[in-house]
Amino acid sequence: MIINSFPKIVKDILRPLPKNDYPVLNSRLYVEPWLAYALDNSLTSMRDLFTRLNPEVLNVKKVVIKIAQNILKFGQPISKY
Repeated sequence: MIINSFPKIVKDILRPLPKNDYPVLNSRLYVEPWLAYALDNSLTSMRDLFTRLNPEVLNVKKVVIKIAQNILKFGQPISKY
């Protein structure tokens, strides 16, 4: 069995994702934190993951991820307004 290098595995996972498929949060930006959470042993909680993600640099907020989850789950955003 051939074991691929870690960067190649990650690239293979992220390659088929569109880069800008939703104006608020694209699929790649949604998958990358979950992939980091799943593969990084130093992250023990989602709070650790959000602490590592710098919201000012990546512009990721918990509300935006919740909206993306609702869109993926229900097919449309659920608005509170």
